[in-house]
Amino acid sequence: METKKIVTFTKDLTPTLAMKLVNVLGNFESSIKMKYRNKTVDAKSILGLVSLSVPSNQEVELIVEGDDREEAINKFIEICVD
Repeated sequence: METKKIVTFTKDLTPTLAMKLVNVLGNFESSIKMKYRNKTVDAKSILGLVSLSVPSNQEVELIVEGDDREEAINKFIEICVD
């Protein structure tokens, strides 16, 4: 089952934040993708995340598929939203 969620970043997606996301999201079984504007990347890939250059106060779409998708979404929000 796939879940889509719109999240508003309250921080810039810096390389440091991208590394933290990759380290945490890598513990989930679910496939986690992030879409910003017209580009979709694997949210478990530091290069993919950094390539998006998401500034603060911008919306991204999470597309998560897997049994632990709700926990993965909650952890993503915990990291990216103040």
